[in-house]
Amino acid sequence: MIELITTVLFIGIALPALLQLYSYIFINSSVYEIETKAIMLCNQKLEEIVTDKLSATRGYSWVTTSGRYPSESISGGYVRTVLIDTAGKYFSGVSYAEAVVTVSHNLMPNVQLKCWLTRY
Repeated sequence: MIELITTVLFIGIALPALLQLYSYIFINSSVYEIETKAIMLCNQKLEEIVTDKLSATRGYSWVTTSGRYPSESISGGYVRTVLIDTAGKYFSGVSYAEAVVTVSHNLMPNVQLKCWLTRY
């Protein structure tokens, strides 16, 4: 009888803690999934920008034209914005543009990826 009471008492104490731990792990795994998708969306847009810059029909001037990449709302609650800044950007006498892609979601901090683009 004492063994049965001890077992029930142990389960009664351990079970709520285990359920709380499981809940914490479940919530954090979904946040990790959201962050991973946000990074993928940033990378996808940067690849598109670099491809446009390298294109024979588009190029650097086309990519750096204001308003070329508008803000996008993406399914799942993501918002992706692009900023291409050329103002005062020089490195070792070479002008460049800085492309910054930001993806936001209400369940995580913003994710940003940056890339330098030159005329070469």
